[in-house]
Amino acid sequence: MAMCTKLAPLLPNTLDHTQRTESTPPSPFVAVWDSGAIALRCGVPRPADMAATDQLSEVNGVGWFPSPDRPTLYTAVTDQGYIELTVSRAHSPATVMVDLATPIVKALSQAG
Repeated sequence: MAMCTKLAPLLPNTLDHTQRTESTPPSPFVAVWDSGAIALRCGVPRPADMAATDQLSEVNGVGWFPSPDRPTLYTAVTDQGYIELTVSRAHSPATVMVDLATPIVKALSQAG
């Protein structure tokens, strides 16, 4: 997955005032902050509960699908794949999505 390979080094070290830590097990396609309170997984399957008619929430050029069953789960929907984001209630999903938009858009353009 070219997009995920490009995204990994572009991800910020700090999100919503918390530091990035190593995932367990380590993976280039998984990033965690605040010991997993914020987690990003690149290259996940299309959400099973996402219908073709569902509206995405756009944040700075990235379309996000909010899971109807899990209010802390969001999936970025791109033409190159899907990126899953889990944000605990202790953090602001909007802030996290804004901070992730630039690296995601940049990775998409680099993977082209």
